[in-house]
Amino acid sequence: MVDFEKKIVFNEETDLKDLFGILDEHLRSLEEIYKVKVFARGRSVLIRGKKDSVMEAYTTFKKLHNLSDKGLEINKSNLKHIANTAGEDRKANLDNIFLEKIYLSPKKFISPKSTNQKKYIDAIRKY
Repeated sequence: MVDFEKKIVFNEETDLKDLFGILDEHLRSLEEIYKVKVFARGRSVLIRGKKDSVMEAYTTFKKLHNLSDKGLEINKSNLKHIANTAGEDRKANLDNIFLEKIYLSPKKFISPKSTNQKKYIDAIRKY
């Protein structure tokens, strides 16, 4: 039984291939994480399911879209980390967490994957 649905329409500048993943892999991951159904048609996505789950999936997908637009490479691992962080701390600024880069060499870097990792990095930098 479908209790609720929410639609997202993307503009022409959005690169849906990176956002949706190969063969819509990222959409399937969202379905798995939030127990919803996700349908992609053209430049829009429809999320169906229980209201709370749909709203969480919608919020995560919008944050994912925002991070993708700012240059974050979206993969299955990042998607799960973003979903976990968004679920644990709704007020967390995901830009500050996932777009942070700590360079180990000129070409190699690491990024925090959670609020706690970000706090740890900030504490190291402070002292």
